[in-house]
Parts: sequence; C-alpha cells; structure tokens
Amino acid sequence: MSMYLNFEPHSWYRGFAIEKTGISHNDITNYPYNAYTDDGNTYTIVELHATTLKQLKQSITNYRSK
Repeated sequence: MSMYLNFEPHSWYRGFAIEKTGISHNDITNYPYNAYTDDGNTYTIVELHATTLKQLKQSITNYRSK
C-alpha cells in the first residue's frame, strides 16, 4: 500500500513530508508548518502541526522516539 499526498512537500524530515502553508501565526486553527506520514500499523495518516519549523522537527523527533 502506498500513500499519496495531494501537494508537493516543502521538504522531508525523518520520513515526514513537511508542508509550509504560509498561514499567519495569528490564526489559531491553522499552522504555518504541517508534517504528514503514514502509520504502517494502523494504515492511517499521521499529522503534526507547529508554528515554527524548529517546533515541528522537535515534534517529529518526539513522535519517532516513542
């Protein structure tokens, strides 16, 4: 089974496709950085969101260490 995302990723980090949406930091519901990957155990998409790229990479590192 392969995963298809309908966007061109900004970059990749530890298996996550990172998308930079460019949305303002003032908007509470939308984040300027999003990361997506597939979970092979549950066949679902894992989404992580952050306001800065550094926070997003830290969230990815925390997710991978569990």
